[in-house]
Formats: sequence, C-alpha cells, structure tokens
Amino acid sequence: MYHHIEGKLVECFPGMVVIEAGGVGYELAVPLPTFEAIRGRPSAKLYTRLVVRPESQRLFGFYSPDERKLFDLLTGVKGVGPSGALALLSLGSVGELCGAIAAGDVQKLKRAKRVGTRTAERIIVDLKEILREGHWAARDQGVSACDDSLQALVSLGYSEREASAGIAEARKSLGPDAPVEEIVKHVLRAS
Repeated sequence: MYHHIEGKLVECFPGMVVIEAGGVGYELAVPLPTFEAIRGRPSAKLYTRLVVRPESQRLFGFYSPDERKLFDLLTGVKGVGPSGALALLSLGSVGELCGAIAAGDVQKLKRAKRVGTRTAERIIVDLKEILREGHWAARDQGVSACDDSLQALVSLGYSEREASAGIAEARKSLGPDAPVEEIVKHVLRAS
C-alpha cells in the first residue's frame, strides 16, 4: 500500500520515528540501524511496510529497500512476527544479518528479543539458501544497480559469488543507492 514516506523528521527514538508528510504525522516502528542512519537529520525517506492485524495496524520503516525485503523474508518464517523481525534487523546491518543466517550462527540470532533456539534454527533453514544466492533483494533502483553490476563483473571474469560479495562491500562503503559505475569501480579497485 505505502512504498515509502519522505518528509520532516518530527520525532526520532530507538525503535520509533515520526515523519510528517503532507501535514500528516506517520509513526513508524524502525530497526536500530535505520534509527542510527537518520538520527539528527531534519528530514528522512523511509521505505515502508504496513502490517494489518485484526486488533491493530502498524507501519514499519526501513532505511533501504534491502532492509525492508529482509523484513518481509523474516516475517515469512513460521514463528517470526513483525516485532521479532524488527528485533533481528536491530542486531546489525543487512549484510551482517544475512551473513549470520548464511553461516548458520544460531547464537547471534538468539540475541534478538523473541527469538529462541528453535526459531533461530528455522530462520536459518528457511532463508540460508535464499540469502546465499543473493537474488532475494527487492526490485528497485538500488537492487537493479546490483543486478547490473553483477552482470558487468561476471562478464569481466568474476564468479557470481565473488561479484556478489564485492557488490555488498561496495554498497556498504558507497551507500544503498550507488550507481553501477561506482559499484564496479569499487569492486575492481578492491581486487
């Protein structure tokens, strides 16, 4: 329903922000990395997900489309609700969380509130291969740049795995909306 919200940052606390857009204040539940990324700014753009339940409606906000897509994947795992997914995303960056899942790091996942051993194991079983493949991300400008960068690097002789790892590292340094040319240059320089 809502793709993103952009506007004046009215309130900003760990776990919750209020963005005013078009005269309406939107309260969004956010993971800690999103809070850290926008704290102290006069305005913000967050990618959103509306979760409707019989007893409530909650709007969740994410700094990047990848963060939102990982939220969607996590909430698709049996036993992981929106609050659990938010707690997992608060453990670190998208790359760190994907790395922990791909590595089968049950102990790291258990650090999140509402995530026990069984749930952590289920997350790993359900998502390990999806995250390892690297094709799970949302279809948007940033991810499209990742796909184009991947194709360019593979055509230059990189394996898909090497290219994906390099692209992830480049996006950490350059930001989630980095253009293809900058991502490829960054990976080539790092090699």
